[in-house]
Amino acid sequence: MTGAITPIKYLIKSYFENLYFKTIFEEDEWIIVPIPLHKKKERKRGFNQAFLIAEVLQKNLQIFYPNKKFKIETVLQKNKTTKAQAELNLKERRTNVVGTFKIKEKAEGNFIIADDVFTSGATLNEVAKTLKKAGADKIAGFVIAKT
Repeated sequence: MTGAITPIKYLIKSYFENLYFKTIFEEDEWIIVPIPLHKKKERKRGFNQAFLIAEVLQKNLQIFYPNKKFKIETVLQKNKTTKAQAELNLKERRTNVVGTFKIKEKAEGNFIIADDVFTSGATLNEVAKTLKKAGADKIAGFVIAKT
């Protein structure tokens, strides 16, 4: 699966090379949290695309902010299966993910949520709410594509 992520590596690197507003990362430590897949779906697929994106994001952040810490942690767990968001309308997307994620461990600090696609924002919003309830300070989202 590493070959499939190669074009995304270049997109992320280019994004950071052209990013002028970098003040969001003033804090010393940010935790990158990939959107988790349900265990069954990840086993079937064989990988989690958000985790692969999180790895590339971490490497690029450390290049552009060498004195800061950016670590990947899987503090979230998807605790129920859901329908694929792409198959649902806006209202269904919002309700489809409610209560889907839970925290595996303490969630204090600053978090960057990594995902592949942003369509309605339902998944990112649900993850952000879950992290906030568990004690997160700042939360940012990073996606590869917006539809």
